[in-house]
Amino acid sequence: MSAILQILVTKADDFVSSTTGILFPVSQLHKTIHYSFVAFSGLLAAITFLVQWRNPAPYGKLKTPAEERKWGPKIPIIPAHVSSDGPSGTIMFLIIYLRGSQHGHWTNWMFASLFMAHYFQRGFIHPFIMKYGQNDVPVGIWFGGLAPNILFHGLVADWLANAVFPRNHLQSPVVLLGLVLFFGGFIVNRVADWKQREWKRKQDEARLKVGPVNEGYTFPKGWLFDFIANPNYFGELVEWTGFLLITQAPASLTWDLFSAATFFARSAHNLAFYQKKFADSYPRHRKALIPFIY
Repeated sequence: MSAILQILVTKADDFVSSTTGILFPVSQLHKTIHYSFVAFSGLLAAITFLVQWRNPAPYGKLKTPAEERKWGPKIPIIPAHVSSDGPSGTIMFLIIYLRGSQHGHWTNWMFASLFMAHYFQRGFIHPFIMKYGQNDVPVGIWFGGLAPNILFHGLVADWLANAVFPRNHLQSPVVLLGLVLFFGGFIVNRVADWKQREWKRKQDEARLKVGPVNEGYTFPKGWLFDFIANPNYFGELVEWTGFLLITQAPASLTWDLFSAATFFARSAHNLAFYQKKFADSYPRHRKALIPFIY
């Protein structure tokens, strides 16, 4: 079994290096562990899509008291969000990265910095400026975010810490396109979150004026919200697709697939929620995740 595994790992690594020009010069044991976890993360992405499509995690507008109880006791949402996203994408990531043989190369540093910058914002800034629709979250939902983050963030850090990129890597049209997508997706994600926060603030004001029931509740409008129900998901998906093109790492591929598995399934459920709640008043042309397509 171990011989077969090593053959598969060698073939996978040869394929990556021959198609991207990027080398991963680590020991055979290190390489076997890395690619084995990459394979597991790809399987996790497929399972996540199937599970989320059938039964979405009960948070946000999709939560119900009955479903929430299945996920265990609740913890405060801000500390939960900080701890699930921040440390693994910054502190843990940096520790793993600094142990690699190529961590001093500026190309590797730049790519690692992009990743850590995203999670510094996501884990240590976003939770304190976002307006949540609830004050707590089941511990199972929290762990369901934390565990994949530890897996994927560790794999990406390990690759960037040890990968040897070609000298002309940053001149590649694919990489330049990836940089445009990464920064464009980041901006879309940030603007979408800001607009959603303002929309929630207006919802609270409307409820105070109209009453405690749900008469003041509407759906987001304007900007990308006129085309898709989930611009924040769309922005982050574009961002990680850009990161995949930049790093061309197997772990970046499975991370992008895992993100897509969550976003495609959850955005479809969110769109169905709006369509059911608002019936004919909800724009029929509005898609779930990708403008004009899906």
